[in-house]
Amino acid sequence: MSMEGITHRKIRTNGIWMHVAELGKGPLVLLIHGFPELWSSWNYQITHLAKHGYRVVAPDMRGYGDSDSPPDPASYTILHLVGDLIGLLDQLGEEKAFVVGHDWGAEVAWHLCLLRPDRVKALVNLGVPFRPRSPELKPLKFMNQVFGDSFYITQFQEPGRAEKSFSRYDCLTILKKFLLVNAPDLLAAPPGVEIIDFLDTPSELPPWITEEELQFSASKFQQSGFTGGLNYYRAMDMNWELLGAWQGVKITTPTKFIVGDKDVGFEAFGTGDYVKGEAFKALVPDMEVVVIDGHHYIQIEKAERVTSEILSFFEKGGEKWGSCFEILPRFRQFFKPFYSFKMSEGIAQSSRYVKLKKDQAPVEDITPGELNQPIEVPQLIVHRCNECGQPLPESYQPPADEDWTTGICGCAEDRESCWTGLFCPCVLFGHNVEQLREDIPWTNACVCHALCVEGGMTLAAATALFHGIDPKTSFLICEGLLFTWWMCGIYTGLFRESLQKQYHLKNSPCDPCLVHCCMHWCAICQEHREMKGHLSSNSAMPMTIVNPPPVQEMNAGGNQEAAPSSKNGTEHTTMEIQPL
Repeated sequence: MSMEGITHRKIRTNGIWMHVAELGKGPLVLLIHGFPELWSSWNYQITHLAKHGYRVVAPDMRGYGDSDSPPDPASYTILHLVGDLIGLLDQLGEEKAFVVGHDWGAEVAWHLCLLRPDRVKALVNLGVPFRPRSPELKPLKFMNQVFGDSFYITQFQEPGRAEKSFSRYDCLTILKKFLLVNAPDLLAAPPGVEIIDFLDTPSELPPWITEEELQFSASKFQQSGFTGGLNYYRAMDMNWELLGAWQGVKITTPTKFIVGDKDVGFEAFGTGDYVKGEAFKALVPDMEVVVIDGHHYIQIEKAERVTSEILSFFEKGGEKWGSCFEILPRFRQFFKPFYSFKMSEGIAQSSRYVKLKKDQAPVEDITPGELNQPIEVPQLIVHRCNECGQPLPESYQPPADEDWTTGICGCAEDRESCWTGLFCPCVLFGHNVEQLREDIPWTNACVCHALCVEGGMTLAAATALFHGIDPKTSFLICEGLLFTWWMCGIYTGLFRESLQKQYHLKNSPCDPCLVHCCMHWCAICQEHREMKGHLSSNSAMPMTIVNPPPVQEMNAGGNQEAAPSSKNGTEHTTMEIQPL
């Protein structure tokens, strides 16, 4: 099993880490494996396609090998699987790719072309044809009606059932049983028999696969288990529900479909007649069908023939699918330095790159052959507000910071907040939090304050008053109350810091949380008044450099009912000045 030169890495896509094997440079070819396979089932295609000038990427699909394997079957819908490949293309920096799929990989590739045809240049699928979605009957209901519980797909549905039967065998034996199935009647077991027990274990391997290749795959399945691959089958009904909007949609991607004449899927369920008939081609109009001598895993069994078919299809359509996607971007990239300057002249956006002519700058400052060189333009240098980014006049001076005690003893200015803060500070605290955080109702903050502070004080007082309570208990309760008080002070201290920065209050001589704890009621009142004055929607908007002036009306006189007419007889009209 040759893996020389193949590089491996993990790529973050669609919320999971996906392992990929990669080789070669050129147009991207994406190889998608099936069940129970890994990226390594494409080993021959990886090396030979790379030799012919392609960049080949073969991932371990979601649930397989070194890729992430979410436990929930709902994480294996066709939208998840197609999303994984779209994210992979994005991370690889490729807009489009040639795609080759086998078995479940073919199913994913069909739907990649159905859902996102804009990301696929051409498609080669092996073994599994694209079938129309039944508008009424879910796939599992159909399989149960036709095959009952003996069919392998129906046995895979119950989580844990197949895993339990698989555990009776080592991973190498399981792979041999599945990879070497050669008769369609083996897809359904006798009543009461699990499919894995029913399948034969071959005594020797065919010449097209080696013990080393199977050992490699078995070692990976020993680590990951088979649950990820089985979850593809468990999501089939979910796929049916999700794809209703694409009922009857055709696949327009240029396609070649290759199938072995001894494939158990080709020989069963009328698949052979369907593939050779018109119904299949009606769903995939731009398609070439090739039937070759071989079984289900033809990319391994007939590796040379399949690779030749892939190359001939891609190269035959190279002018149509390759050059227009590969040459034009390179052309634009090559000529970008030459035409980007002319394009930039018509773009209405600020730039620090300015074209200079001889009459606009000294000759010694212009270097021949160099365009778009950055220069200093004083007219473009403006002072901007650090908070909102708006331009500021040169004469602008930031407001001076007020003393930290501003309003802290001004109880007489707002007696309502004073009395509320004195007798029910939790209510005032709740309104403060609600003003600052609109997503938090004032009642939540009020109840929290009442339980933690007032409730703690009540508990501590009751503990001290009642006889028969261990003094140690009273001490622990008081200690807990002090801790709660201090944590409350830290939170409100951070709150005070945000107010200080926003409303230009100087820092207090001690920690902000000490200000809140030691001057509790006064501090709450001050915070309430600050927010009431600055944040309330009912208060007048202060005139600042970042706020537009209010609409002003220019009248001839304050109380005059009408202004005198002009010489030409026209009347003066009220004029409004609107902010820009």
